[in-house]
Amino acid sequence: MENIIINIVALIIVSIPILLILWLLYILIKRALSDEVSLVAEELCVDNTGGNCNGRGEHYQLSIKDDMLQIEKLLGFVKKETVLISKAKRVIIDLKREYTPAEYETIEKDKSVIGRAIVGGLLLGPIGAIVGGMSGIGTKQETKIIKNEKEDIYLDIVAQKQHFLFKVSKLNNDLAYKFYKRIQEEKAR
Repeated sequence: MENIIINIVALIIVSIPILLILWLLYILIKRALSDEVSLVAEELCVDNTGGNCNGRGEHYQLSIKDDMLQIEKLLGFVKKETVLISKAKRVIIDLKREYTPAEYETIEKDKSVIGRAIVGGLLLGPIGAIVGGMSGIGTKQETKIIKNEKEDIYLDIVAQKQHFLFKVSKLNNDLAYKFYKRIQEEKAR
């Protein structure tokens, strides 16, 4: 009887990871075959009053499935609140790209005469010390990055008398272009 229980427990322990892997493969294949385009973006402005921007930096999921645009407010890890569902053909969308190049600063530093003389002396004796010390005369230039380059993508969406402005995270930039292109394709149909 004990061996049967041990075998059942072992079977369950081995089966769970296999079932999880199969479930994840199913989800990945389903997404790959789906025509849905979806991304998460940070809300900068939601205007449904005709001029007042009441954005609070909350996160939304933007999806296009078939010919419908859906905007859902993320209320937690799983919970969502649908804010807008509209035909993609009736949506005005603009993709804005803001690029800020990196900033550099060049600093001049004195070379180390003593350090170079010691290293030259250790390697080649007195003549190495003289040559090493002479190579340390002057300054060297060092370049430091003050500010990294930055690219921000914004999606400006107007649908059903509501105006949304979303900032897309750097990880979702490619999805933002795909999302924009998909809405433009739906409008062209």
